[in-house]
Amino acid sequence: MSTKDCNLNYLRELTNSLNGRDEDLKKHTELVQLVFDNCPAGLVIWAVDKNLIFTLSEGRGLKNLGIKEGQSIGKSLYEYFDTVDDSFEPIQYHIQALNGTPVKYDFTHLGRVWHTHCTPVLNKINEVVGVAGCAFDITEYVEQQQKIEELEKIIKDAETCSQDKMELIRKLV
Repeated sequence: MSTKDCNLNYLRELTNSLNGRDEDLKKHTELVQLVFDNCPAGLVIWAVDKNLIFTLSEGRGLKNLGIKEGQSIGKSLYEYFDTVDDSFEPIQYHIQALNGTPVKYDFTHLGRVWHTHCTPVLNKINEVVGVAGCAFDITEYVEQQQKIEELEKIIKDAETCSQDKMELIRKLV
């Protein structure tokens, strides 16, 4: 067997290996996209790097924000929210996550209420390299809670009014 044959066999094996890896990567990518496409309608998932630049922006809930998947990639949180204020709530919480502390908060943005989680993204040596976030649009839930509270107040006021009337009747009798 010549050196040429050995090199050819090696190149065939390498090509087959790379083709297999590419096929596995394609299947994985398709699965991830399928999961994102079938997430609940109000879910948004994103990631930012240490400079708060979007590296991922996915989820059907993006429609509620008027943007498309991936549209924010390359933009900073400051650009997205049109602010330079580090104390602006979402930026403040992302900075906390960059400092290693996972956070949860509710935030109203573009007329929608978002229940949000931000967590540090760690590399293989446990250094924070960014933040992963997810938010669920809870607007309808919040609106229903407000209606329930209003109805409870009306019922309580009606009960108080009835009790006042009963006291007045007792005094008259």
